[in-house]
Amino acid sequence: MEKGVTLTELYKKSIAQIEGAPSRRTFQDWHQAGSNFALLAGGGTVYVLVLVAGLGLRAKIASIQGDISFQIGNALRHPASGTHVHQEGYNYG
Repeated sequence: MEKGVTLTELYKKSIAQIEGAPSRRTFQDWHQAGSNFALLAGGGTVYVLVLVAGLGLRAKIASIQGDISFQIGNALRHPASGTHVHQEGYNYG
């Protein structure tokens, strides 16, 4: 994707001309949902997506607004000091 291209511009340039293309709003919703899943998986493992599916959380995760998915991914990647997983002497392997 070109640098500085908005999602709306991308839709108009590449998606809107396709026969049977989704609406711009649907495309934006798909992009947001995919971004949420990518941010969670970026927290350390794609297996978190298996948990999301197994627990029936797909719709809830897809509808998250703001930077909550980013914050959850960061928490998975770098747990806060003082938590059980981050305690001194914890064996990670």
